[in-house]
Amino acid sequence: MRVNLLLFLCCFCSLSIQASWYDQKLEGWYYFEDPNKSSKHKEVTVDEAEDIIEKEKRELKQLLALALVNPTGKNVANYMRYQKQVVDQSNRFAESWKIVLLDDPLLGDFLEQPTNSYAILLKRKLEEQKRKVFLTSSKDTHFILFFFDTNEPFSQKAWEVAQLFGSLHDWKIQPISVSGSNLIGMDAFEVDKGIGLKVGLKATPSFFVVDSRENRVVPVGAGLLTVSELEQNIYERFAQGDKYE
Repeated sequence: MRVNLLLFLCCFCSLSIQASWYDQKLEGWYYFEDPNKSSKHKEVTVDEAEDIIEKEKRELKQLLALALVNPTGKNVANYMRYQKQVVDQSNRFAESWKIVLLDDPLLGDFLEQPTNSYAILLKRKLEEQKRKVFLTSSKDTHFILFFFDTNEPFSQKAWEVAQLFGSLHDWKIQPISVSGSNLIGMDAFEVDKGIGLKVGLKATPSFFVVDSRENRVVPVGAGLLTVSELEQNIYERFAQGDKYE
């Protein structure tokens, strides 16, 4: 009789334990109940986030100062440990940034400013084509004023750049001497009798473009430029809607 009673109690306890285990599984799995409802993460406000960042910057600066003044193993390790936390947080931000850009590419500028080599080369080629079309179409309405001084060394080479630009794009180049004499290979030139002052000349050699349609003069470079730099400067000042006054 006693043995039967013990067996009954064991079976009852086992069934109770099994029922409790299944109840827990039903709560956690089948009904998708959150076991941590009472410990929800509190959202950080903008002001709180700003305070946290300022506090981290201040503490990192203090730990660095302490490690520099008293570079014991403990002080250096404390600084390195805190710095690693900051770097890890920055890395998590960067990873999140990349994922957000994948979801919404229009938030980034890589469609206009590509980063891989193939896209960069293609973008450069397209920009060169745009510049060439603009410069060719502007040859009858624009020309270059080239100010030079025979007493300084860069004017001669700058004149060669100006000549090459003119031959490539069929633009007129008007040389203007501030020293009263000409450069090697220069057949005709004008002496500056006040035009430099009117256009705001500050140094030689200098390049200005005259837009005969709008009757304005725009500076496009000074010093020893390359042809490509001169092309780019002119394109940016005119084709991209520059409103220089």
